Amino acid sequence: MKQSVTLVVFLSAVLLLFGHDNEKRAAAVVVKGKKVSIEYFSPHLKGRDLLSLIQPGMEWRMGADAPTTLTTEADLSFGNAAIPKGFYSLVAKNIGPDQWTLIFSSDSQIRGTRRDTQKDVASVPLTLSKLQETVEHMNIELKPSGENSAQFSLVWGNTSLATSFKVSG
Repeated sequence: MKQSVTLVVFLSAVLLLFGHDNEKRAAAVVVKGKKVSIEYFSPHLKGRDLLSLIQPGMEWRMGADAPTTLTTEADLSFGNAAIPKGFYSLVAKNIGPDQWTLIFSSDSQIRGTRRDTQKDVASVPLTLSKLQETVEHMNIELKPSGENSAQFSLVWGNTSLATSFKVSG
C-alpha cells in the first residue's frame, strides 16, 4: 500500500511538471541601471480566442499554471500610478469592450485570479491593439523606450495589451 501511495504521488508530480506544454518564460529590461523583470508561464492559443475567453468583468493572471510576477529594483510610475520597488503578482482585467487594466498586487498567494484585493497596489490602463498575424504562444515583452522609460506588452492570438512606465530615482 505504501508503495502505491508513493507511486501515485510521484506520477502526480511528474504530470504537474511535464503534463502540459506551457513554457516558463521571463522578460526583463534595465532602465537607469535598475532591472525590471516579469516571470510567467506561456499558454498556447490552440484555436482559442483571448477576447472571447475573458469577458468584460473577468480577470486573468496573464499566463498559465502560476501567477505572473513582476520584480523591480526601482520605483516605477505608470502615468499617475506609483509602484514601489519590490515583488508583485500581475492580473489583467477586461473592464469593457476594448478596455483592459493591469492590476499590481502584493498578494503572493494568488490562485487563479483569487487574491486578497486589499493587497492591490495599483491598477493602470492597458492599450488594446489588434495584430495582423496570430501569435500562438503568449509572450510578454519589456523594451526600453527612452532614457528612463520602458514599454510593457503582452501579445497572444491577434491581441496586444500594452502600457508604458518610467523608472524613478
